[in-house]
Amino acid sequence: MASTDSWTTGVPDVAITAIGNGVTFAAKTDSGGRFQIHLPAGRYQIAAALPGWSFEATPFSYENPGNLMLAAGGCAQVHLRGVESK
Repeated sequence: MASTDSWTTGVPDVAITAIGNGVTFAAKTDSGGRFQIHLPAGRYQIAAALPGWSFEATPFSYENPGNLMLAAGGCAQVHLRGVESK
């Protein structure tokens, strides 16, 4: 999830990438700031991009988006906070 604060306002149309195992997977956030990417097992770096914004993991993120290890059959939850540039 990409949001402007901890619980409420999601940021739509954020480009999300998961890079790992020599492959890049991509998605965009929906109107609520949520995204979902189905990934095979492996180690990934998750990044969010939207012109005029920067994103970082929040304390609510269960995983480290910079070093996500996904086990076979497992799942992960990544929560990012967006800060709009002024």
